[in-house]
Amino acid sequence: MKKSLTCYISLVASVLLIVAGVYYVANGTAVDNFNPVVVGCLAAAVVFDAVFVFVDTKWFDLGNLAAVPCVAAAIAQVLINSINTFADVFSGITMFNSKGGVEWIFATVGMLVVALLAEIVSCFISRDPKRA
Repeated sequence: MKKSLTCYISLVASVLLIVAGVYYVANGTAVDNFNPVVVGCLAAAVVFDAVFVFVDTKWFDLGNLAAVPCVAAAIAQVLINSINTFADVFSGITMFNSKGGVEWIFATVGMLVVALLAEIVSCFISRDPKRA
């Protein structure tokens, strides 16, 4: 079956979410800033996207829409977990004993924001190739 543009956008977003998740796990564990909730949210978003792309029923058309709050929650959790790092870096003192800088945080959040925007855009494109 021919896939529509929204399916390809969801697949690209899923790949970006997987890359961002691996990057987050590698850097988050290295600086003791890892939270499994972020990985769970990203995994849920990828599963929702996969169901949306590969299961052709009307009930699963909301898969890409369900992925949006998962990605938003992951972004929020990364930022919440990084407050101590931001405080240490921007104040110039080591008050919270955080390790590493903020570069990996900005890179992770940047990838997640691009994936979130792709998810949102895919929600507004018809799944039916004739109507897209």
